Order: sequence, then C-alpha cells, then structure tokens
Amino acid sequence: AVSHAIQARLAGQTIGPYELIEEIGEGGMGMVFLAEQKSPVRRQVAIKIIKPGMDRHLLVARFEAERHALALMDHPGIARVLDAGTTEQGGPYFVMELVWGIPITEYCDRNRLTIPERLELFVCVCQSVQHAHQKQIVHRDLKPCHVLIALHEGVPVPKIIDFGIAEITTRPGSNDKTVPTTSSQFLGTPLYMSPEQTMAGSEGIDARSDIYALGVMLYELLSGRTPIDQDRLRDAGYEELLRAIRKEVPPEPSARILALGAAAEAVASKLQTTPGGLTRMLQDELDWIVMRALAKDRTRRYQTAGDLVGDIQRYLAGRKGRHSAVDPLPYQLPGAVDARNARIARWSAPNHNACPFSSWMLLRREDAVGQLTGRGQGASEAGPFHSRIGVDTRSSDFCGWQT
Repeated sequence: AVSHAIQARLAGQTIGPYELIEEIGEGGMGMVFLAEQKSPVRRQVAIKIIKPGMDRHLLVARFEAERHALALMDHPGIARVLDAGTTEQGGPYFVMELVWGIPITEYCDRNRLTIPERLELFVCVCQSVQHAHQKQIVHRDLKPCHVLIALHEGVPVPKIIDFGIAEITTRPGSNDKTVPTTSSQFLGTPLYMSPEQTMAGSEGIDARSDIYALGVMLYELLSGRTPIDQDRLRDAGYEELLRAIRKEVPPEPSARILALGAAAEAVASKLQTTPGGLTRMLQDELDWIVMRALAKDRTRRYQTAGDLVGDIQRYLAGRKGRHSAVDPLPYQLPGAVDARNARIARWSAPNHNACPFSSWMLLRREDAVGQLTGRGQGASEAGPFHSRIGVDTRSSDFCGWQT
C-alpha cells in the first residue's frame, strides 16, 4: 500500500481543475482520489493517478489502455470517464464519475435478497458486460468488489468499475492490434479467474473469460460461497493454486449447500429461505446455468453474456423448453450421474425484457450511507463502505490479489 506520507502529500494538491480531497482506493497500478471539480461546474469526482514508484513504461501503457477502454463505452451500468490529462510531473490521469456503493454480494446479503431479486440484479450486470464485449473490451477482473450497488430512488443499480487490466480486442478481419496489458505474467483475482487466464502471457483471452467470472459471482450469489474455497486457496501453494483453477470442477451450488451442514442455515437465511428450500430452488435449472458458465473448457461455456441473460430470464419467467437446436449436443454437467442433469437443457422461448434498472443517477455520499445499509438496519449498524469506485475492496484478502 502507498504510505500515509505519500497520501498526505497528494491530498490537497490540485490537478487541473480538480482538488484532491482524500484517497478512496488503491489498485495494482494506481491510486483513486475523491476530488472536487472547481470549474466549469462544481462536483465531486473520482480521479485516478499512477502510483508513485511503479514501472513507468509498462504502467503508463496499461493506464492509457484502461482510459481508452472506458472512453469507448457508454452504458449506465459502467463507470464513465469524464476527463483526462497529464499532471505537472508528466504522469497521466483520468477522471471518472463518482459512485458510492457496496459490492453486489454484500448488498444482497445485507438486504436478504431472494433468488429472483438476486438474479434480476445479476441480469443487469451481464447486460453491462455485454455492452463492453460489443465494444471489444474484456474486463478480465470481474468480481463482487468491482460491481458496486448504488440506489436510484430506492432501486438498487449495479455499476461496473475498475477496467485496470482490461483487454481491448479486435473484430474479425480487423488490422488493429490488441492493446496489451501484460507480457509474461497473468493478471486477475484467483477466486474469479478463468483457467485460460493462468496461462503464460494469457494470449487469446476473450469475452468467455468474463463469462467464467460472471459464473463465479452467480455461484457466490446463490450459495454464499465461491466455487473454489477461499480459505483453501489462500493456503495453497502456487502449483496447487494453478491446478485448482485449471482442473478442479466445483460441486454444483445445490450440492455445496448440502455440504455446508449447520452453516447452511445462515446462508439460506440471507436468501429468505431454508437450507432445504434453497437446495430445491437451485437443483436442475440454476445448477445447470451456473455450471455451464463455469465450464473449464471455454467452448462449453456460454459464448456471450447475452446467452447467459437469456437463460436466466427464461428461468425467471418460469418457462422450460426443449433443447436449443443451435446446440447439437446437450451440455453434461461435469460429474453428473443422474438423468436429471442430462435432460436439463436451454429454454427455447426468448425473453427480451430489458434490465429493470437501466436508468439511474449517482447518489450523494450522505444518501448512500443511509440507504445501502440493509432492510431494517441503520447506517450505524452497516459499518464503513469497503469500496467506492475504481477500488479493490479491503474486506477480502483475495479481492486485489494479482500475480
């Protein structure tokens, strides 16, 4: 972490029309400050600058890639770039809209959202990811603390932040080169990282890596646990870590609940149900959807976020259908031994319902603290915010882990 002395030195400085107020987060390559814009309008923003003492050449290239990626996108579910420039010391910076929010998993648990409510929020996240993919941008580090929930008129709205290791790919037939984010190392967060991201150089990363990360988040939203146990991964050696990510097939979410024993009661309570009720709701369709997103072989995953959205919306609509004609072989869950898993297939009737939270506005800080605290809880009970914008939350040891 950047020393308190450096933070204190930067706080109060002016960069262009922006006065730095306080550091609100730190990532692998930059620091994010709450700042006050003085002109032409007065407003609070988030400004990201390069962390002192880093490899300037590689860092500046990656920093500029993030800025370029954000500038390409225009979606209410993705943090927008408002401005960019160069400091007096010659380092680049960019200014983002300020988002006050908490990670999606934390929000859902605090407010005891039901499975349908969680799925509706998750659909909005997938639609934002789909927009990025349509702009040829792969986030590569999707995880709960990069999906913040703010409120607009009492309605929870997801916002994706931190494209710090995003990859800008090219369209088929394009002569443009991929914008590199790294050369000989892999970047990301192990708990949410796709198998292909662990390969040296991570060449050929595409949108399906984000699909895998979405699958991990969905698994966590529905079961209260990540597919690979966090404590086990923390204690694992490097080779064991790679083996788990690349080869280990996790249990289905319903099986994970059954294996929790007494701890399942607390998990189910956060979804307003019982362990038995939660297991029954997850079995069949939701198990199948999650496990398809988590396929180790990316050719067996959903190929787009839109495909994932389609199956979730069909589940929410309560319609089961015949197996899709475009998928010649039924997807077999890894390790499935009963006919139930073999017969679960894609739902046929399309559902084009838009995200119910597609329009939103930023919360003021004092509003957010009071409203994002959970059903029946006051701000004093909720504790401090773990994440705001462009920030790796400090509430998880693995949230900002990179190698």
